[in-house]
Amino acid sequence: PRDQLLLLQYEDIKTNPEKLLSRVAHHIGIDAKPLIANPAVGKRVFEGPKVALRPTLRTFLQELYAEPLMRLQKKYQIVYS
Repeated sequence: PRDQLLLLQYEDIKTNPEKLLSRVAHHIGIDAKPLIANPAVGKRVFEGPKVALRPTLRTFLQELYAEPLMRLQKKYQIVYS
């Protein structure tokens, strides 16, 4: 059922981790305040060397996941930017 599925976007982890944690907590029925109060929220856990994804790999992954993502979008009326 739709209400048992929570779809999140990676960008939300970077741009607004508190809001993302609140959504997750609400979805599973727990209080978000202790999660958000954690000083680690919003800090990078691992920062390794920034290596760009090879264009050929990016294209391959986009093609590989295009159909499953389209089915999810259609089934759950999701709009990805």
